[in-house]
Amino acid sequence: MCDWSDLEECLLVNAVELSPLWALAPDCSRSDDEADWPPYVERLKPLIAAWVRAGRIALWRGPEWPAFEGGHRVSIEDVDAVLSDDEFWTYRESATVVVHLELLVETDRIRPPLG
Repeated sequence: MCDWSDLEECLLVNAVELSPLWALAPDCSRSDDEADWPPYVERLKPLIAAWVRAGRIALWRGPEWPAFEGGHRVSIEDVDAVLSDDEFWTYRESATVVVHLELLVETDRIRPPLG
């Protein structure tokens, strides 16, 4: 059995669900209080970047969810810039751009630790 951290498990589940970035901090923190989210965002950024570079997940950017319909896959070169943009980590009712995760490998082929 794999020894996943809570954050890795949360990222994996959200990648399977094609979650937008703004959904990760509330989900991983298990809190509705926005004051609890920033530390999770900061912990998620390098983990997401590492998983993208390892080919475990992809980031998609588009006009609406799911972003792979009418959007484009974020290049590895642009991952850090996208993850650094606070706009994508904040829910907006009238957002014109959304970034979401996609799992690229079967879950039984992922082995921690990587992040």
